[in-house]
Amino acid sequence: MSATPGHEPRDGRLPARGTPAGAIRAPRPGRVRRAAGRILELVLILLLTLVCFVAVLVMLERVFPSATGLRELMGAERAGMSRSVRPPAGRADDEGHWASAVLSVLDNEVLRKASGTVVWDPARDGVRVREGDGVQTTRAGMAVLAFDREDWLRLGRNSLVILRPAADLDGERRTASLTLVAGEVWGEFAGHRGGSVRLEVAGARRAVLVAGDSTGRAPSRFKVTVGRDHSMAIAVYAGRTTLTVGERSLRIGPSQYVLMRPGEVAGSVHTLPDAPAVLAPTDGGTWRFREFPPAVTFRWSGPAEAGFHRLVIARDPAFRSVVFDETVAGDSIALGSLPPGEYVWRVSATNAGVDGMPSPARRLSLVLDDVPPALRVGFPDGPVEDERCSVEGVTEPDCRLFVAGVQVTAGADGHFRCDARLRPGANLMVVEAVDAAGNSTYRSQIVRRMVQH
Repeated sequence: MSATPGHEPRDGRLPARGTPAGAIRAPRPGRVRRAAGRILELVLILLLTLVCFVAVLVMLERVFPSATGLRELMGAERAGMSRSVRPPAGRADDEGHWASAVLSVLDNEVLRKASGTVVWDPARDGVRVREGDGVQTTRAGMAVLAFDREDWLRLGRNSLVILRPAADLDGERRTASLTLVAGEVWGEFAGHRGGSVRLEVAGARRAVLVAGDSTGRAPSRFKVTVGRDHSMAIAVYAGRTTLTVGERSLRIGPSQYVLMRPGEVAGSVHTLPDAPAVLAPTDGGTWRFREFPPAVTFRWSGPAEAGFHRLVIARDPAFRSVVFDETVAGDSIALGSLPPGEYVWRVSATNAGVDGMPSPARRLSLVLDDVPPALRVGFPDGPVEDERCSVEGVTEPDCRLFVAGVQVTAGADGHFRCDARLRPGANLMVVEAVDAAGNSTYRSQIVRRMVQH
C-alpha cells in the first residue's frame, strides 16, 4: 500500500523511499518515550532539589540562632548612610560625638558585623564597635554598648543595632547615633556630662528618638522596643526625650510612654504603670550555702491591671550587667540557679507590652561557704564532784550552738557559758557549732564525776 501525501499509512510504517517531499514523517514511538522520560527525570530532580533546600532551611532555623533578615538589615544601612557623612578614616573619637563604643558581651550568643561586610562573627567581650558596625543578640544573648562610664545602651534578646555617624551635632555635646532595626534597648545617658543619643528606628515611619538633657541637670533613662510587626514602644523612666515621626514631634517625660502601631503617624503619650510593692526578699539579705545555691523566692504586689511583671537581676547598681531578665506571670518566682555573688534586683509591672516604673532596687548576696566555724571550748581540768559542771567558750556569731545535745544561745560576740548535767562516772561532753551554711565544728572531752560514798 502506498502512502498518500499528508497522511500516515494505516499500518504505522514509514513511507517508502519514493515518498513525495511534502509528506510528513511520523516520529518513532521509542524516541518519543525516551524524550518524555528525560523530561520527567529532570522535573523529579528539580523537585527533589527544592525539597532538600527547604529541609536545610528548616534545620538551620531550628538549630542555629535566629537573625534579622538581610533585606531589613541592608535597608537600615542604606537609610542611615544616606542621612549622614562618614568622618575621615582613622578618627576613632570626634570632639562632638562618639565614633565608637566598647561592647560588653553578657553571654556567648552575641554577633558583630564590621562596617562594609555582610558576615556576622561571634563578638568578643571588650571589642570596640565603630561607626557602621552592627551588633546583634540572639535568643539568649544580651550585650552592652558603653560610650563612657555613664552613657550606655543595653541590648535585649533578639535585638540589632547599627552604630551611625552622629548628625546635627549641638556644639560640644557628646552625641551617639544608632539605628535600631529590631528588638529592645535600655539606655542611660548622664545629664551632667551633656550626653545624648539619637536613635533611629528602622521600619517605623521616619521615627527618630533623641534622649538626653542638654541642660545637664538629670540623666535620661529609657527603653525602646521594636516589634516584629514594626510597632514601637518608648518608655521614659527619668529625664526627657523627644520623638520625631515625620513632621510631628512629641515630648515624653518621666513615667510616660508612647505606643506606635504600624501605619500610625504617631501615638499619644500615656502614663506608665506604677511600681510594684516589693515583699521579699529583704534588702541586703544573705544566703550561705555549702554545695548548691538555695532557692530564693522573690515576691511583690503589683497593680491590679498588670497580669505580668518583669524581674531583672544584675550584678551592678546601674543594671548594665544583667544575669536574669524574664517576664513572670503572677506575683512571685523562686530561683535556685544564681551563682555566688552580690546582686541587685527590681521588678516592674507590664501592661500592653510596656514595662512600667521599676521598684526601688534591692540587694542580696549568695555566699559559697564550705569552711567550718571557729570554736574554742574550756572544759574542766580534772574530775568534778558536783552534779553540774561549767562549760564556756567562743564561736562565730550567728552560729547555732549545742552543748551535750542541748541548744545554747551564744552572745552577739559568739561567747557562751552554760552548766551541763553529769552522771556519776565518765561523761562524754560534746560541744558543736553549726553556721548558716550548715558547716559544723565540734569539740569533745571526757569529764569524770567523782561520787563520795
